[in-house]
Order: sequence, then structure tokens, then C-alpha cells
Amino acid sequence: MRVATAALCLATVACHVLAWPRAASGQVLPGGALVSQGPLRPLLLPPGPDGCTPPDLDFPPPPGLSDDAPADGSSCGDTQLLVLQPVGATHNLDTLNVMFFDLDGTSGLRSYSCDAITYDGHTGHDVAIRSFAYQDAGVPVFAARSGSVLYTHDGEADKNTTLCACEANYVVIDHGDDTAALYWHLRKDSVAVAMGQHVVAGQQLGEVGSSGWCTGPHLHFATTKLTAEKHITGWHESLVGACRPGTSGWIEQEPLFLDTTVLDFGASSTDPGTVEAFPYPPPVNAQIALTDDVLYLWTIVANIPAHDQAFFRFKRPNGTTAWTSATLDLGSGSFLRGLYTWFGFDVDDMHSIAGTWHVELVIDSVVAVDAPVDVVATVDPSFNRPPEPIGVTFEDAPKPQRPLVCRVLTDPVLDDLDWDIVRYHYVWKLNGSVVRDVITGGTRDVLPACTGAAGDDVECAVSAMDEEYELLPAGIRAFFPHDPWLDIGYALPAPGGPPPKLLASGTLDPGAPGQLAMSQMPPFTVAWLPFGLVTGTVPLKGGILVPFPIVGILPVVADGGGSVVLPFVWPAGVPAGVKVVFQAWAPEPAAPAGFVASNGVEGTVP
Repeated sequence: MRVATAALCLATVACHVLAWPRAASGQVLPGGALVSQGPLRPLLLPPGPDGCTPPDLDFPPPPGLSDDAPADGSSCGDTQLLVLQPVGATHNLDTLNVMFFDLDGTSGLRSYSCDAITYDGHTGHDVAIRSFAYQDAGVPVFAARSGSVLYTHDGEADKNTTLCACEANYVVIDHGDDTAALYWHLRKDSVAVAMGQHVVAGQQLGEVGSSGWCTGPHLHFATTKLTAEKHITGWHESLVGACRPGTSGWIEQEPLFLDTTVLDFGASSTDPGTVEAFPYPPPVNAQIALTDDVLYLWTIVANIPAHDQAFFRFKRPNGTTAWTSATLDLGSGSFLRGLYTWFGFDVDDMHSIAGTWHVELVIDSVVAVDAPVDVVATVDPSFNRPPEPIGVTFEDAPKPQRPLVCRVLTDPVLDDLDWDIVRYHYVWKLNGSVVRDVITGGTRDVLPACTGAAGDDVECAVSAMDEEYELLPAGIRAFFPHDPWLDIGYALPAPGGPPPKLLASGTLDPGAPGQLAMSQMPPFTVAWLPFGLVTGTVPLKGGILVPFPIVGILPVVADGGGSVVLPFVWPAGVPAGVKVVFQAWAPEPAAPAGFVASNGVEGTVP
């Protein structure tokens, strides 16, 4: 394996979100022709009225399972909320949540945000990856929350593209509080846990596949209730929005992303209509010959409005425009969450001018892609360039009791200028010793909760690689802090707005300073800060009261920016292990029950 010595760019790379400076509208020029166009295929085909999981899903309870916390300390980091997006890829870059839970009990469609990004009767979230090529590279699935493995199944075929009455590979995690999570459609032979095993948030369960009743590679993630006998009793939505008020099932809920975005792109001299249909990988060529009759360009685009329009602009190696296509209709008459399509072009000058051409895909007057295409007199079959340089970051500050996410900073469209599938080699070290070493096809990898402790040195090093090259690694390093505070979630927002945010700081050592900082509160509002010594979950005003029983309530007044800061000095004599829990509540007329609430925070005296 050759090692590329290109310098590594550690800065954040701009992605193809269509918020760039606007380009001039396309003026059709002589010198080319649109030869063919592929169908507009959704990134994931809706599986029809029977859904992507069998409607009678009801497993027999396995014998010998207990809700008791394990004695080996592996309950560290347990929480009553989901703490991690479970797919080892970055949302809206190399993965897309294409379909949400359908809250409409009739034949209509209604997701948590009152849109139609779902299908009739859907009972979870479908998180899709870009093709079977990335499935083959391996995209991990991680536990979104700690618990015990209730059921597993493996060994089923994992590249289904049509609906079949066949079994899927899956894992079900019992969270120990009458709820469970289902991880469905996993890749064959990837299930990495066993029934009865305790897992922590961030532990790898398997890989994304297309097993069972399925039309493409994705994870169907769903949450459910359990009876005392461990029977599944019904599915429920974990996200909150205008059509599903209340508290979120996530510690931190991701915002709904609706910007038109290019997720993938490629060029080839092979007609995509002559190879296995998407989601099998489209054809690619590192070089295009002057004698090739047609240049085929394919793309995967997210969030296409109805009747969205686009055109292609072809620029010669000297930067002048050779030809601009007529306007192409990307829309299908209705909003599309994600689509794959392709176009074939015959550009006159591409048969006589060799060099690096540039092809621009312009969507609604915005340059979405500016892709280099190498045109040569004679194609070199061995020609290959290494992947483009990457950067690496931690998604959040390290905390011992939370999963730690290492994310690759890259352009998902131009990550390899030969259009090769890029894989990532993650090496995690704790105090200098390797604790995880894995190669995946996704831009996120996770160190499970409670792998390290306060003061430990944690490092994530990542190499981008294709079939021939592996770049020198880019890395990030940090120390797990001594932080006694945990965000335990349960914020209650008003419709259409962010929930109040509560942050706690301070070591809780005797005489040490600290503070409680509230933000995003209703301005100039008298609010209340209940506190207690136990984390409870008591329904209140459409939300969840976290400190229960309540020891006391502090009145606070938000300033004009909706902020409050309360400094404190921690008293001496408080025994180690004592917990203190806070949450902020404020009146808000726009909220269904007239109140909003912050997340809860829990501090443990060291």
C-alpha cells in the first residue's frame, strides 16, 4: 500500500449546502447535446403499506433477562434519554434521515414537524447511506443508549432492493425502564453483541445493511414500549416538533435540515442504465477519453422542492465556457427528501481538447457542484489519485460518561477526484494504548461511554484511503476533564422555538466556585429553578420535572436576552457521591400548557 505524503488540511471543509454566492442563469450555447437522462429515483423507495418492519412484530421474551444493573460497573453513563445518533456517518453529508415516524393514524402522512417526510404507517426513522458501495465498506451502527441486549438475529441476505416477506438482521436493546430501541436491516454477519449482554451508549452493535423488507441500505431505528414480560407493545416517536409536542426522547435533538444539498456525484463513460440499478454503485471513471461518445454524470441530491430546476455548465481547461445545457427539471411535482439520477452529454470540445475540464451543476441559480473531469487522448487503466486531505474533530467536548464522537472533516462530493469510494481508518488511543482500530465507510466513529476516566488522554487519528493509497493520518487529542455535571435532557420547548438551556460548571470541591447559566429563556420573565437530590421523571405541564422530590425552588429573572447566571461557592462537608439536580421552568403563553423548561443537569460530589 502506497502512502500519500500530501499535506493534510485540518480546517473545516465547506460542504455542498446550497448557500453559496449565486451564479448567473444558464444561457444555452451551441456545441453540445443532452443525450439521455435517468429516472428520478428516491434515495430509499417507500416500501408500501406494510412498512419496512413486519406489522406483527412481537418477539417472545427471552429467558433469564433481568432489569438489574450489572455488578461490573457497566451501567456507567446510563440515562433515560437517547444520547447518540446511531449511524457512523454524518447527517446531511454522507447519510440522510429520509423518512420519519408517521403520526397520522389514517391514510394521510404527518411527521413530527407536520410535513410529509414519511410514508403511511411508518414506525421509526430510516437513516440511509449513499449506496451499496458504502455498505460494502462498512458503516457502523452504535447503541444510542445503554441497556441490555433483548434480541438479536443475523445471517440473512443484506442487499435486498425489492420487497420480500423475509427476515431482517437486527438488534433490540432493553433500556431497563419499560422502553427499548430497535436497530433493523443490519448487514449480514455484522451483529457484534449477544442476547443478555449489557452495552453502553456508543458501543458498536452492527453495520448498516439492506436485509429484510427493504429497498436499499439504511438503518430503521425505532423506539418502543415493553411490558413487564418484555413484549413489545407499540412504537412511538422520539422527536418533538409542531405535530408532536412535549419533551424530546434525545438529550440533544438534531434540527430538521431542509436545505437542498448534493450528497454525491460522479463521472463515467459508461451508461448507468447498463449496469445494476441504484442503490448498486453507479459507474465511475478517473479519466474520460477524447474518443468517448458520451460523458455520463450522476448525482445524489437531498431536499428537492417540487419542480426544482437545474442545468450543467461545461468549462474548458482554460476556464472558458464550452457549453451550457438547457434547464433540467429535478422535481417530480412534489418535494423529494433524497433522489438519485443521471444525465448523458455529448459536448463537442470534449472530443478535441484534452486537460482538466470543470463541470458545474447549478441548481436554482446556485453552483452546487464544481467537479473536475480529466479528458485525455488515451486512458491509463492504472491511473489513480489518492483521496483528498481531511481534517478531524470531536463533535463535543470529551466527558467520561458520554460517548465520544470523532468526525472527519471532508467534502463528501469531492473527497476523491477519481470518484473512488473513500474509507476511513480510525485508530483510538487512551493514554497511548490503542483501544479501537477500525476501517469504515462513514465519516463518524465513536468511543463508547465510560471507556476513559477523568484525566485520561484520548486521541483519535484517521487516515483516508482508497484501494491503493492511505493518507498520513490526521488526528485530534484531548483529556477527559474532571466534570461532575451531566446533561440529563428533558427540555420542553415552545412550538417553533428552541428550549431553554441550562449549563452547570464547577468542580463541586469544598469552597470551589461554580455557576448555573440559563439561556434561551423568555426575556424579562420571572422563572423558577427547582432543585433536588434525586433525578426523577414526573409529568408536569406537558413536560417532565426532573428534580423530584423537590428540595427547594429558586426564583430567577431573565434579562432582555433571556439569560440568567447564578454564581455559587460549593460548601464544605458534603459527602462524596451526593447528587444535586437542577432544572429551569418559565411561563410561556405560546407553549401548549403555558410553560417551557430547560434540560436538567445532575452534579455528583467527587
